[in-house]
Amino acid sequence: MQVHATFELSHAQTVFCYVNGHLCGTQEVDATNGSVTFPIEGFWERNMISFVFPTNRRQSVIQIKDVGIDNLYYSILPRVFHDNIYVSNLDQSSEHVFTELYHAHQFEGPGVVGVRYEWPLEEWYFRQQTTDAPAEDKQRLALSRFINYGWTDTKKRLKAGPMHELPILPLDAKLDAGDCDSIAGIFDTDTGNEPQMKTVIQDGQTRLVPDLALKENKRLTLFGPNSADYPKVHEATATSHTWQECEQKLQGIDFYWHHRVPALEQLVEALGIKTLYAIEFRTILPRSIQPVHGDHETKSLFNGLKNRLYIPISWNEHSNLAFYGVGNVKIDLGRVYCFNGNAYKHGARNNHPTKIRHALLITANVDSERFDKLLQESYKKFLSWL
Repeated sequence: MQVHATFELSHAQTVFCYVNGHLCGTQEVDATNGSVTFPIEGFWERNMISFVFPTNRRQSVIQIKDVGIDNLYYSILPRVFHDNIYVSNLDQSSEHVFTELYHAHQFEGPGVVGVRYEWPLEEWYFRQQTTDAPAEDKQRLALSRFINYGWTDTKKRLKAGPMHELPILPLDAKLDAGDCDSIAGIFDTDTGNEPQMKTVIQDGQTRLVPDLALKENKRLTLFGPNSADYPKVHEATATSHTWQECEQKLQGIDFYWHHRVPALEQLVEALGIKTLYAIEFRTILPRSIQPVHGDHETKSLFNGLKNRLYIPISWNEHSNLAFYGVGNVKIDLGRVYCFNGNAYKHGARNNHPTKIRHALLITANVDSERFDKLLQESYKKFLSWL
């Protein structure tokens, strides 16, 4: 591993780098460049990297501009940058003793910059992903890091663990390419699609509101309730603790096919779904993203891989879907994927200049023997895809 840091300083000097109190190197840094890179090793659950500047002149200010560990840069996420960087002046009796650590990004005279992180690194870093609402360019940059990060340690651990602790899993069920084209055409020619929505829980009350982060992306229901009843369904599946409770909340609501798609109806039957509530489009317009986020469905209903289902309907070389612990997901057009989206953060993008990226999201009770059998068979067949 490597740590890379960039400082703004007024004169050339030597910087000492320590990890958890152990010296890992020294480097000359000048006022023009201000960048240093050190190999680091030897990690605890909680770690501190210290950059010590013992010869910084009196009244000379050193400011930290950014720090990155294995290309996970703190500046991308405001909370990471604010909460995990400290500074201190040095005790004159020893360059290793800090007088006091405090949150700031600059100091005067001889001093130290402390950079905190936890291990495993990527788990800690991306756990803080959506605490802030960064500007769109930072959302894009954070999503790019999320997609391209290797996730080596986390992926190895997840694949060796229980099946239902996987973030995502392809199923041995899919639509053919021609049916995918037909389904995409429904969205492209329907003028009644609505803004995508999200659940907001405030003071114990659940409300369905337009997702402003996805304000350009549209939703179209293929199967489900009418528009007036849709918030009730969303509230019931987001807050119920048992399927029986969910059914009670949904009494009197009519569920039906808004658009008849025989191939999709056959696929739903083949999946062994117990109760189907909704099949909706999840689209991303050209040059748009779905920022890294976690879903809000209660884990009492949607737990592990018995969760919502996802089908990529149109994809292009500029499209990506990424999950925590996996990174960029291998996409097979028309294949059904189990989404463990309320346990793991995920995000998507469509960098194509003109093409829409279409996908379907299925909300259903999949607690059935047929689905369990399909899940077990798919686990054996597709685990290597992750």
